[in-house]
Amino acid sequence: MLFEHERKVGYLPGRSQIERYSANTAITTHAKKTYALVEADLPFEVRVDKNSKDFDIQSIGYDNFNGQLTHHVSAHPKVDRKTGHFMAFGYDREIPVVHYSLFDKDR
Repeated sequence: MLFEHERKVGYLPGRSQIERYSANTAITTHAKKTYALVEADLPFEVRVDKNSKDFDIQSIGYDNFNGQLTHHVSAHPKVDRKTGHFMAFGYDREIPVVHYSLFDKDR
């Protein structure tokens, strides 16, 4: 199964990364990008190329919004339908704090 993942995605992460940081909870889009999300990490950008017969999902990598995003994002950020603002929430497991960041439709 892991080698099939490597063939399709283009890399083979270490086993601990697969078990701890699999962005497999939710998918969202913002600023013409698609992200796979998990509770305890940065958004992971993926690109979906599709045509009438097939599709391919490419892993781009973690996105910290050009250094502006300094905390993990929950798997359920919100995008305001009217403004396009991306509202990122996250929490810290070490100390009791909730983080919030707001990005405009273009970042």
